[in-house]
Amino acid sequence: MVNEQKSRLYLVTSSELGVSLFHHVEEALKAGVGLLQYREKDRRKKSYLENAQRLKEMCAEYNTLYIVNDNPWAALHVNADGVHIGQEDISLIEATKIVRNKIIGVTCYTLEQALEAQDYGATYIGMHLWNSSKTKPLSECSSPPIGTELFKEVCANVNIPCVAIGGINESNIEQVLNNGADYIAMVSGILCARDVYSAVQRMNQTIGDKVNENKRPWLRI
Repeated sequence: MVNEQKSRLYLVTSSELGVSLFHHVEEALKAGVGLLQYREKDRRKKSYLENAQRLKEMCAEYNTLYIVNDNPWAALHVNADGVHIGQEDISLIEATKIVRNKIIGVTCYTLEQALEAQDYGATYIGMHLWNSSKTKPLSECSSPPIGTELFKEVCANVNIPCVAIGGINESNIEQVLNNGADYIAMVSGILCARDVYSAVQRMNQTIGDKVNENKRPWLRI
């Protein structure tokens, strides 16, 4: 059966926000996020694979695409729908060998990186758009945020979906869409919302009204 997400709002998890992760994730899934990415910095934790499996089962219940961050072996182990890798992680070529016929997203900081990722088979491009966030300060980024102009240039020159993350919240989501984003990825913008369910519903309405203008494909497996 084809698994295609119902929205272009992309939730990325974090265990560092001091919120009830699984409760907030379930509220977001109920409200209709299109993708969920499990991101955990400390993969040595005993709970790492247990949490990965639990989130996979939750996504299956709500028919939501499920991505594992930085770890194609874990993605394969829990039968995730895909993996997301950065410039300093495993190479795209190697990741493709491990997770065949799955979604592979690649973080890019230049147009050259984005075009290369597209040429080597990436399913989508992820770009750190603006300022640092609670979950990923600048000291942990391999490059500074790319900013609006470079983001727009990448969006105009690739044929695969473009995902924006970093400094995005409900108040500026429309601006990001107007700059060419296909998908909007958030961590604290969703997980720290006062009412996660209502916030996701409102943002889905905003995205639904704007994003289809880009005419790039939806993510699916």
